[in-house]
Amino acid sequence: MSARIVFGATDYVCTQVVSVTCCGCVWAPGRVGRFRLTEAIHSRGINARYLGRIRAEIADADFRAIILVDIVARVIKNNLRTRLRAKMKQLKKPMEEPYRRLVVNYMNLIFGHTGQSDSYWSGTIRDDITRNFTQALTPLELSVALFKPRRVAADAGHDQQASPLDTNFLLLLLQRFVKMTGIAFSSRIMNEALFSMPQPFTDTDLETLPLTIKHLNVINFAEGFFLHMRGLEWRLTDPQLAERFYRNAIEKFHKALDSNPNNKEVLQGVALTWTFLLEDQYARVICEGGYFPKSDEKVIEATEYYLRSIYAPPKYDSQSLFLYAYFLERLGQFDSAEDYYLQSLEADPNNAACLLQYGNFLVERGQAHYAERMWLRGSATTADTDWNYWGMGKTAWDRSNSKSTSRSRLAQQR
Repeated sequence: MSARIVFGATDYVCTQVVSVTCCGCVWAPGRVGRFRLTEAIHSRGINARYLGRIRAEIADADFRAIILVDIVARVIKNNLRTRLRAKMKQLKKPMEEPYRRLVVNYMNLIFGHTGQSDSYWSGTIRDDITRNFTQALTPLELSVALFKPRRVAADAGHDQQASPLDTNFLLLLLQRFVKMTGIAFSSRIMNEALFSMPQPFTDTDLETLPLTIKHLNVINFAEGFFLHMRGLEWRLTDPQLAERFYRNAIEKFHKALDSNPNNKEVLQGVALTWTFLLEDQYARVICEGGYFPKSDEKVIEATEYYLRSIYAPPKYDSQSLFLYAYFLERLGQFDSAEDYYLQSLEADPNNAACLLQYGNFLVERGQAHYAERMWLRGSATTADTDWNYWGMGKTAWDRSNSKSTSRSRLAQQR
């Protein structure tokens, strides 16, 4: 599809379809709680990113306020997801309490009557609206001084047309946010009077933090990671229990991918869990110098997720390339494995896991001198690199029967 066609289609949506949609949306003051804005625009083929343009075409003040509620709800939802992702990467544990505390604190930042909240509205929220929803705000609403909630009755001289962010707006915003995310709060909080308090939300007000949130699945990913590591713990003493952990982990990862199919960490988790299942199933074959059979369904599954991880943005990252190289080595495809090892080190010369495992690979290929170089480089960077993620730090040495055994082979070859 040429750029000319894309620009033409975009211009048509912005100049024609949006205007027609604005004329076709029937609005009445009594429809505040029943009007389904998203359904109205989607049924006319308009993406929610054009809500700003739609609002600019609307003259009715109440209708404009409802559109702004939807826009702000989307902004705070995305900002909350960003904070949850950061917390997830920090903890990597299937505990709900830290995420509950984060949600409550963020809700107080949005709805609490504090100077910090006003600054967040006039700064972060206003800037995000301007950046993501073109023409959503009027020049008066763009004013830093005006774009903040009015949590008490307005003064007589206050221009209420300039800022519709009153307590009724905040209540509609909270209701829309709850509907978007599935997060449930106690009925106590659905009260306009609470928005004049510095911290209207408490820990007990958060009743449900759903396992599934669109584009973010914190709990499913964390549980999958936990089950994956539990499988590694039991693989030697109870392989059947380990397999159950692995399969439950894969199920959790799949649920996480339903929300975000291009999450590299989750894709890597699925692929590695299939790989460990294969290693346990064919442990005797591997000990006898054999490889995974390419016809096994688990090999096909693992290959798909390794490649998806490599091509998911940002493409060709060092970790994904390294993990796929390790998998190709287990398939006996040594030329391809070495190519991916080198690509991984080209992307990140300090990838400790790749350096160490590539050293093991070179020993098996009879290149002891180069293997020692890789080991020395890997050992020098291990202290500063979290290369034990997914248990690869342990398994990288296990494949060669521990680091000492590998070095014994090196001495023998000399």
